[in-house]
Amino acid sequence: MRPGFGRADARVKLVAGDLTLYDQREGGMSYQSAQDPRLHFGLGGCTKVDTLEIRWPSGMVTHLAGIASDRIIAVQEGVGIVPRKFPRVPR
Repeated sequence: MRPGFGRADARVKLVAGDLTLYDQREGGMSYQSAQDPRLHFGLGGCTKVDTLEIRWPSGMVTHLAGIASDRIIAVQEGVGIVPRKFPRVPR
């Protein structure tokens, strides 16, 4: 956690072709608040994610590669991609 803050951030780096994108997921925003926990990356014409790096608040780092585009995935710290039912994404 950052000093002086009561929440931690998971930081994500995505590389697809010549595209490099960054985002972060913040937890513990406030009492009774709700936010979509998913991160969304627009890949343009890229058909796959070359590498996905997640830096967890604990300091652990997860590296994933070769993920097809137009997918919703769930990633668990220390495990990697885990099965989870999501609504179908319209094309």
